Amino acid sequence: MSGWSVPHFGLYWERIRVDYPHVQVQHPIVSQEEVSKGPRVVAVAVPEVRCWFLEPTKNRLIQVQRDRFIHNWRKYAEGEAEYPRYEEVIRPAFVREWEGFLAFLRDAGVTMPKVARCEVTYINQFERGREWEHRNDIANVLRPLEWNTDFLPPPDSTSCEWTYGLPDDRGTLQVVLVPAIRNRDAKEIFQLTLTAKGQPATPETEDLLAWMDSAREWIVRGFADLTTAEMHKLWKRSS
Repeated sequence: MSGWSVPHFGLYWERIRVDYPHVQVQHPIVSQEEVSKGPRVVAVAVPEVRCWFLEPTKNRLIQVQRDRFIHNWRKYAEGEAEYPRYEEVIRPAFVREWEGFLAFLRDAGVTMPKVARCEVTYINQFERGREWEHRNDIANVLRPLEWNTDFLPPPDSTSCEWTYGLPDDRGTLQVVLVPAIRNRDAKEIFQLTLTAKGQPATPETEDLLAWMDSAREWIVRGFADLTTAEMHKLWKRSS
């Protein structure tokens, strides 16, 4: 965003502070394109900063850095809010916050952003003692992981990554599985992250939403396709 500088973080927070009273400063997100170029030294006039603006429950947050606007929902603490539905909560909340951010940029005299890429991400966590007990049980959760080797036993653990092309060259769907320890309760989990990436037809909000809707459909249907019927019964998933 041409014209964006550090004071704008504070000015934007003042505008949304009633709904997002908490703020945290984080390290910036570096794109994969930048990482692939290897080590380099860059002189910049504006320090790279990423700010989190969090609502009182800390379940919902907005992230802003010079080249990104991110709207998140997460389950911050055990036993808190139910997962919100995309159509009823997530999508309208994104529209409200994105259009509010654009209005702030216009008022502050910052050049409107040119949307180069959109992402929709869903993070799913499979708990030890719920979806699996031993690490090689993950094959009972995810269909592509059926162990059928003749000599080797099932692995003690696994991490995997799959990439699928979205139709009509609209982007990609990346699926990543990693073992982890969950911060909020120290439970052992496998985390499955599904991220759709692509570029909308235009930067207009209508086209952003059309791309997001398609990406979300691929994520939801892809998750159902990757996971087993046994898990669908456990989760009481409706088709």
